[in-house]
Amino acid sequence: MSYLEGLRAQMVHADLDQKEFEKVWKEVPLRLRALVYVLAPAIGLHRRFFATRETLASRLEFSYLTSRDERLSYDENLALFHHAIRDARDERLVVRLLETMDSCGSEPSRIAVVYGARHMRAVLKALTGEHRYSVTGTSWMTVFKL
Repeated sequence: MSYLEGLRAQMVHADLDQKEFEKVWKEVPLRLRALVYVLAPAIGLHRRFFATRETLASRLEFSYLTSRDERLSYDENLALFHHAIRDARDERLVVRLLETMDSCGSEPSRIAVVYGARHMRAVLKALTGEHRYSVTGTSWMTVFKL
């Protein structure tokens, strides 16, 4: 049985379109983009043939708070890369989420966000900070079983 069976929801495209992504991607220094173009297929092939579910899952845990390691590993040279891959997409996700919430009006509703865990930090920050929501509970949906 699929994990999504029985769930009914309106699908909302909350990511950048191709032109928008290309615009922010071009801000990343050429040498870094070239490195990504070379390394991404190699990493993908390595994971395809050698990674297990356990090794993939070992890096999936993520906290709402910025960790000490994240703060200490900040690299100004990678800031534009992180903006293109994560931050610009986070901004769009938050905008689409707020639009969806506004369209519900005062009606109680459920909204599922199907995005990677690293993007949830931006969602929580927007909802709990700027919009004064509070977290009363969470639920997880299993992506894959070990």
